[in-house]
Amino acid sequence: MLAVVLAGIGLGGVVSGTMHSRLARSSLLLPVLLLFAAILTLVSYEFFPAEIAQTSPNVFDIRAWPQVALLSFALMFPVALISGIIFPLIVARVQTSVGDRMNSKQPAEGGWNRYFLASS
Repeated sequence: MLAVVLAGIGLGGVVSGTMHSRLARSSLLLPVLLLFAAILTLVSYEFFPAEIAQTSPNVFDIRAWPQVALLSFALMFPVALISGIIFPLIVARVQTSVGDRMNSKQPAEGGWNRYFLASS
């Protein structure tokens, strides 16, 4: 199940990278994708075949793992893919709004910098 989620996030990052280079205004797409992820989460849980996933005494039987893999793929992959697309878009949007504060020449007041500035 973890492999399905990580594969979805990774492939979503690849899709986001190709979308970001092609779209000039990808920040307008972010609210739509967030809404789509919420709807997709509800839909995937609503239409999840719970009667197939009922526990049985042979839960850890090796013959049941293909079915477990298919069910976890159906439940988790779509939302993980959208999440993988959304995360780089959020990071790009935050980076454009924050600017280049990490490479600022002026030290910040307070925090750990006050100890280093007081000792020099």
